[in-house]
Amino acid sequence: MNAKFAGVDAETSSISFKDININLDNTDVNGVSFALKALNSGQVDVDGTFNININVANNNNWIYGVLSQNQGTVNLKDTNIVFTNNEKTGGEVGLYSNNSNIAIDGNLTILNSDSSNSQNYAIFVTNNGQVTSSNSLTYIDGNLRATSNGMIDLTMSENSYWQGKSTIASDGVVNIDMNKTRWDMNNTSTLTNLTANQSNIKFLSSPNNFFTLTTQNLSGTDNTFNMNTDLGSISSTVNSNGERIGTAGVNGDLLVISGNNTATNNTLIVNNNGSAATQGNEVLQIVSTAPNNQGDFHLSSAVEAGGYQYGLRQTTDPTKNGWELFSTGITSSTAKAAVNSYFNVSYLLSYIDNQTLLQRMGELRGGEGKQGSFWMRAYGGKLNSFSGQKLDGFDMNYAGTQLGIDKQLQLSSGDLYLGLMASYVKADPDYKAGSGTAKSVSTGGYLTYLDNNGFYFDTVLKYTNIRNKFSVRDTQNNSVQGHTQSNGYGVSFEFGRQFKLGKSNFYIEPQFQLAYQYQDGDKASATNGLEIKMDDYDSVLGRASGIVGYKMTDSKNLQLNLYAKTGVVQEFAGDTSYRLNGSKEKFSFNGAWFDNGIGVNAKINNRHNIYGELDYATGHRFDKIQASIGYRLNF
Repeated sequence: MNAKFAGVDAETSSISFKDININLDNTDVNGVSFALKALNSGQVDVDGTFNININVANNNNWIYGVLSQNQGTVNLKDTNIVFTNNEKTGGEVGLYSNNSNIAIDGNLTILNSDSSNSQNYAIFVTNNGQVTSSNSLTYIDGNLRATSNGMIDLTMSENSYWQGKSTIASDGVVNIDMNKTRWDMNNTSTLTNLTANQSNIKFLSSPNNFFTLTTQNLSGTDNTFNMNTDLGSISSTVNSNGERIGTAGVNGDLLVISGNNTATNNTLIVNNNGSAATQGNEVLQIVSTAPNNQGDFHLSSAVEAGGYQYGLRQTTDPTKNGWELFSTGITSSTAKAAVNSYFNVSYLLSYIDNQTLLQRMGELRGGEGKQGSFWMRAYGGKLNSFSGQKLDGFDMNYAGTQLGIDKQLQLSSGDLYLGLMASYVKADPDYKAGSGTAKSVSTGGYLTYLDNNGFYFDTVLKYTNIRNKFSVRDTQNNSVQGHTQSNGYGVSFEFGRQFKLGKSNFYIEPQFQLAYQYQDGDKASATNGLEIKMDDYDSVLGRASGIVGYKMTDSKNLQLNLYAKTGVVQEFAGDTSYRLNGSKEKFSFNGAWFDNGIGVNAKINNRHNIYGELDYATGHRFDKIQASIGYRLNF
């Protein structure tokens, strides 16, 4: 059936159909129009498929798919009502019941042309009117409204979908029974009874426009509620517990169960928000319940807001009932990766690049070079267990190369080396929730003096550029990336003296080293909106070590030096800070660790040096294992 403004009209009469299709071309009509109407005790029965297609354009009045009032009755089976076009100024209603009954015993589809329009309704009941559905596969893109004792009672079967809101006024009733159904709630809604099983209710809210879902009673099991918050918008002052208390329904979405709550295993999915300007002390109620009826709620995962993680607990305020988000004191996975990437990775790359003279160039004593030397070395290892503070769960594999060339000056008291060096290190950091890459390039110079009496000192000046990238998964398995870059400058002073033990081939060598490193600050903008600003820092490392070695000469062409070392390294500075969306956190590298190793140096023909070392360090902040091998040519 094709019509302009009116389709089937049953007024004071009864009409029955098997299947019916009504196409209403409602263009340029300035009056109330409908596809099907039942008035004044009139009745329409459709014992088959009922399809309504309404083209809405240039209409400044109400348009109805099914209009029933004054004790009209409409009984439908499979029903499809579709509004197209929205060039109008009036409203549209799929099913309208005013002091009448509309019953659907079959599948139900209602598609409003624009469900966000406040004048559009999928279902509208008033004055004791009723709309009911029985175990229907339901697809609704539109709003529900019940006023003046009107009642909407929908049972949605498996795989049903609803997008829209529900409003109640003047003792209206809206009962929703959902089974494996999804509801995308696009505005604040009110229900009378919500029965949900294995269903998902998603709050389609946004910052500064959060929604509240209020239901008198909640029952069912295994449901999820997707909610949004902006914990960074909480502006209250800190209370006696050091917390800032948000306003429920203002700083985030809110679920209110005003009456009986028997639902079990309710999962709350509170979306992560990396851009939130949190301070790590916020509290926000997201579920409000009647006294002594908090129900069973839990988070699907920790919530990441800004640079911090939040958990769920029952409300601690005795004047409130329900559940609230609170800071766990744990830094977010993104913040951990970013700060680890900059501070820990940069610090450790500088540390492992700042080697001892013996590691860098091997044994210099006893060579016959008169002009200088060329040397190169390769090393690799692993650092892990960077413990303490908020940045635990970090380890890093690395590999590097160094090379240098120097000029040897022979003095009456000993030999002086003036050289240039360069190094490259590549590292692969691993975090609890992801990984990264880091590259360090250094250039510098050194001055080394070996006295004839066994004393030596070594000075190194260098410039370092470090680039880091990280890629992690947040608590909701979202991928987050970011990168940092910084420049640094360092100087190292090392001295010691070798003492031969009697006439034997054994010797001991105490060593001392002081290394200063400055690393400038940087800012990382993670893809989830988190802004991390790292301050610059100073590092002052002091090392006191001792070596016990044994030298043996097979012939003039081969000299071996075997040694073992042990010592302690202490960080005397290393205090710095970083900011997570403006929230300041302190950080310190201060600590000590033991540094142990064994090594060998082989001189061949007094011109070729092959040397290697295996090191192990363990301490307050991290553990390290490293192997290195090098070659030096005297010329």
